[in-house]
Amino acid sequence: MQKKRYFDFVVEYFPYIFLIFILDTSISLWWSYLTFEREIYEWVIFKAIKNIFIMFVVNVFIIHLFFIFLKERTKYVVYFLTIYAVVVFILQAYLLVNYSAKFNPMFMDFFLQTNLGEIYEFMEFYINIESILACIVFLVFILACIAFFKAIKNNFFRFDKKKYYFLCGVYIFVIVALLLDTANRYFIKKHGVNSLDKVNSIFVVDIPLQIYNYYADTGVWANYNFYLKNYKKIADEYKSNKYILTKQNDFDIVFIVGESTQRNYMSLYGYDLNTTPNLVALEKKGNLIKFSDTISPFASTQASLRRVMNFSNIENEENWYDRLNIVDLFELAGYDSLFLSNHEPMSGHTSITTAVANRAKETFFLNQFATDDKIFTKALDGDMLPLIKDRVGIKDFFVIQLMGTHFKYDRRYDKSYAKFDADNINNRNLGLEEKKVVANYANAVLYNDYFINEVFNLFKDREAIIVYISDHGESVYEYRDKAEHFVTSRFTAEIPFFFIVSDKFKQNNPELLNKIVKAKDRPFMTDDLIHTMATVGGIQVKDYEESRDVLSEKFNLNRIRFFNGEADYDKILKYEKAKY
Repeated sequence: MQKKRYFDFVVEYFPYIFLIFILDTSISLWWSYLTFEREIYEWVIFKAIKNIFIMFVVNVFIIHLFFIFLKERTKYVVYFLTIYAVVVFILQAYLLVNYSAKFNPMFMDFFLQTNLGEIYEFMEFYINIESILACIVFLVFILACIAFFKAIKNNFFRFDKKKYYFLCGVYIFVIVALLLDTANRYFIKKHGVNSLDKVNSIFVVDIPLQIYNYYADTGVWANYNFYLKNYKKIADEYKSNKYILTKQNDFDIVFIVGESTQRNYMSLYGYDLNTTPNLVALEKKGNLIKFSDTISPFASTQASLRRVMNFSNIENEENWYDRLNIVDLFELAGYDSLFLSNHEPMSGHTSITTAVANRAKETFFLNQFATDDKIFTKALDGDMLPLIKDRVGIKDFFVIQLMGTHFKYDRRYDKSYAKFDADNINNRNLGLEEKKVVANYANAVLYNDYFINEVFNLFKDREAIIVYISDHGESVYEYRDKAEHFVTSRFTAEIPFFFIVSDKFKQNNPELLNKIVKAKDRPFMTDDLIHTMATVGGIQVKDYEESRDVLSEKFNLNRIRFFNGEADYDKILKYEKAKY
């Protein structure tokens, strides 16, 4: 009896294999589209077509591995994978529709922390007649697909030997190419688990990988839990040893952390377009004091906020995670804190900040389960305003983390704020498309101005102070022909830093206000901001250093501001000219 070839097996069970591929690819394309930052035609050319081809080949290859060992019994694997694909598709589709996220360790943690009563409430709220009907229709569709593919398979798969050998050759070539590419990325380029990104979206790989990540000792989730536990241990130590004295001030403090905002695009700092009308008005009224010479320590969110949020700095980085963070500083001093964020809570960029956020008395992420900052369904920063409003008078220390002016810029503002277009971008040696991007960035800055002003309006009748910084700047075609950060440049270094104070604050805190006004032109780098925040909060703590507090008379004016671990800002970067 002739042994059955794998090709014959694929033909026989094609209805099930193709269904697995369709369900798998649908989720992969859905997620790919959600997180693609460019035009749809670019997504189709550079992502979708490649995704479809790779997904089909890899699905066939995975089943092939079972066939090598199990032969005809592989049909049971195919049946199981079909049922598995249907269940996982329903799960992933539900998560993508409701949370713009796929299954990940945060969902695992949420479910494992949920008791039976909460599960019942969840099911009662979300499982209704519409969702049941949708599942029934979907299952009928699945059965219809299987029946259809069974009916056409014999006519569809009629190959002579040449076509058969050609398909086998293509299949072997693609598999070898994928294996070599994965090996190169893992062993040569040292990409670690990211070496598998071409296959880890496959159902068979993705779900087990996420479960593994939840329990693993390494990775983003493990790092987050390490930071969180460490912060608790440090806070307990400070509390038991009384390293912090109770706050001496009694007013609201709002700390706003912007994103990717270069100060040179703000009319507050002299930009020729009126991108910050509200902030300029507040400055004219004497409610806003801007600092003229402030830079970020690094050109990326994680590297920058790792220092900003802790008693850590570029000269003293060793074991930075063993330092007191800004939320515990204020909590231990007697403040009632709220941390609001429009960032994704779990990614390589945000695990540190999320650990700090979850040390607050109350923490809220607009994108509760998101793992990617590129999703185009991400909420606008303005969606945080009702949450802030509801807690005014209840909380007295607010940390608000914005998406600000992060790329893709036209996703960061309501379309009613699309005030500027390419015709407004003058004195720049740029093409039409690049000018449109610059205009979108200016519009994002305008919306950022609106948001900050709205926050001030919530506190203007109280005794309150707002502290605003951006995590880093942004080069919008100044450093080279790209819109980006990460690079070592004046344009990614220079950020806005200002205080906004209410009239009641001005009346009741003339000494602190005078310190702020006197310090506004001092050269500053925000890795030392926590020392200044301690002064603003009236907190005495053993980690405080006067030489690092920009409001102190003993502030070190001669500190070398070494940006991005690569260049002296004051000697080199400060004089950089835009190339375009």
